[in-house]
Amino acid sequence: MKLQTNKKHNLSSHKIATLTYLLITELNDIKANSFLAKEIINKGKDLENSLEPMMDAIFESKQISKGTYLNELAYKIDTVIRKNYTMITE
Repeated sequence: MKLQTNKKHNLSSHKIATLTYLLITELNDIKANSFLAKEIINKGKDLENSLEPMMDAIFESKQISKGTYLNELAYKIDTVIRKNYTMITE
């Protein structure tokens, strides 16, 4: 039973790392000028600073530092979003 708990914990850690990586990457690419966009970017940068130690620790692991693991996961997520994207209009 302990192995399952560790696996669940590890899978959750990988999800958090991937989402954090995507958040940081996307916030750095945003060039929006509205007040709301700037507020989101600023809060995102605060979050990025808070999560930076965690991301540094993750990138030190052999699986991630020796490969393109997070990049590949981010690319897969990007592909799914691109393929399923529809313009939101109201």
